[in-house]
Amino acid sequence: MKRWVIFALTAVVVAGVAFAQAATGIMFSGWGRAAFAPIIFHSPSRDGGASTDLLKDSNAYSGTGVTWGNDINVGITVAGNSPYIGFVLGLEAYGVNNGLNKYYQEWGFTPTDDQKDAIEKTVNPGIGFNEDGTYIWAKPFGTDMLTVQAGVFLEETLRGKVAADNDGFSDFALNGFNDGKDAIFTRFGLGYMSGPGFMLNSSPVDGLFIGAQINTGGNLWTNDTRTTALDAFRFTQIGAGYMIPNIGHARVQYIGGYIGTERGKRLQKFINENDGAHPADELTFLYDWEKPAKAQVAFAFTAVDNLLIDLGYTFNFPVNYEVTGSDLTFVDIDGSGKNTEISTMKSMGVSLGAEYNMSFLDISGRIDTLFAGYERWDKDSKAAEPFELGIRVTPAYKLTDSIRVGVDLGFLYAGNSKDDDGESNKDGNFKFGFGLFASKSFGQGYLKGGATFTMPKIYTDTDTHNDLTREAGVFRIPIVLEYSF
Repeated sequence: MKRWVIFALTAVVVAGVAFAQAATGIMFSGWGRAAFAPIIFHSPSRDGGASTDLLKDSNAYSGTGVTWGNDINVGITVAGNSPYIGFVLGLEAYGVNNGLNKYYQEWGFTPTDDQKDAIEKTVNPGIGFNEDGTYIWAKPFGTDMLTVQAGVFLEETLRGKVAADNDGFSDFALNGFNDGKDAIFTRFGLGYMSGPGFMLNSSPVDGLFIGAQINTGGNLWTNDTRTTALDAFRFTQIGAGYMIPNIGHARVQYIGGYIGTERGKRLQKFINENDGAHPADELTFLYDWEKPAKAQVAFAFTAVDNLLIDLGYTFNFPVNYEVTGSDLTFVDIDGSGKNTEISTMKSMGVSLGAEYNMSFLDISGRIDTLFAGYERWDKDSKAAEPFELGIRVTPAYKLTDSIRVGVDLGFLYAGNSKDDDGESNKDGNFKFGFGLFASKSFGQGYLKGGATFTMPKIYTDTDTHNDLTREAGVFRIPIVLEYSF
C-alpha cells in the first residue's frame, strides 16, 4: 500500500509540472504540521466511588501526532487559474495511526494483534482532501461578479479572523476551548451537510462578498443514498460581508438546519422497520437535534494600526420534536408515560478575539461564552445547560525577527446545569492551564517547543465532588513543526 501512496503523490507532482509547462496559471502550495512530546506525565486520578480499584496511578507517556489529533498532517495543493475557469486539488497524506487511534478510542481498549491486522486492511495509509478541498470553479463574465464552483471546498472570505491558539500550541496547555475561528464566524463549507456540494458567490463591488452554498453529499446517480432536495436546501448556508474601508469587516449569515416543530415521522418509520424498537440513543440520529438552524453576525475592527478585534455572536434557533400525533404511535421514550415532546436549544455563543502586534511584543487573546441552552424531554421540564466561559491569553516577546518566547495562559469555567425541576446539578467546575514556549521561524515554517501543565478540574461544590472524584493533572513537553509554501 505504501508503494501506491508514493506513486499517487509522485503522479500529482509530475502532472502538475506537465501542466505548468503547457499552460499558465498552475501553482503549487503546501501546508503541514507535526507534533511530538517525549514526555507526557499524568498525575494520579480517581474516577469516583469508594473503591480503591478506581484509583489510577501516575504514569509517563510519549506521543506523536498533531496539535488536534493523533496523526501527522502533510498536505500539498495544486491550483489552476485563468480568467474564466480553474480548479483546486488539495491533498494530504495520512498514516495508519489516524485510523487505528479512532478505533482505540471507540473501543476503549488497545486491540490485539489480530484485531490490528484486521483494521489495517481497511485503514491503510492513503491520500485524502485537505482544507483547500478539490473543486472546479468558473467565472462566466471573467470577473468576480459571479463565481460558480462545485466539489469539496471551504470558502474562507467571511471566516472569523482570530484563533488565539498560538498555532495549536495552546491546546497542550489547556484543551477544550470553543476557540476556533469558526466560533466567531463559520466559513462556507462547514454547515451540517458533509461531502461535495456547489456554491454561488458574487463580489459586485470592492469589499462586498455574497455567497450561497448547498452541500448535496454527492449522490448524483446513487438512488438508494441520494440526498433529498428538502435536506439539501434545508441546510443551505447563505452569508454576506462588507469590508468598510479603514474601519472593519461586517458579516452576517444564516446556516440552515432544523427549526420550529418537527414531527416524529422518521422515528415512526424506524419503529415500524425494527419491530417496535425505539431505543433512546437512536433519537440523536433520527431527530438531528445537534443540527438546529443558526444565525451569525460578526464585526472585525481594523481601524487601529497593528490591532485586530473580531467579535461574533451565534444564535441557535430552538427546535421542538413531537413524538406523538394522530398518525403516530405513542413513543414512551424513558418509561415515564409522559414524553410527548422534546424541546431543545443549543447554547448561544459570543466569541471575542484580539491581536495586537508591537515591534517587540505580540499579544493575542480570546474570550468565549456559551449560554441559554437546554434539552428538555418533557413539556414541564426546566432543565438547562450551564453557562460556560473560556479565556486564553498569549503574550510573546520577540528576541529577534525570527525568535520568540512567550507564555500561554488558559482558564475554563462551567456553571451548574439544572435538572427537570430547575434544581442545580451541582456540577460546576473550572480548570487552569499554562505553558512556556520558544519558537524559531524559518520563513516557510517554524519549530516551536516548550513545557505545559494542565491543572486538574476543580468542582465548585466540594461536598458533592470530593476527593473520590479527581481528574489527572497533565505535564507535557511538546514540540511542533510546521511548513507552509
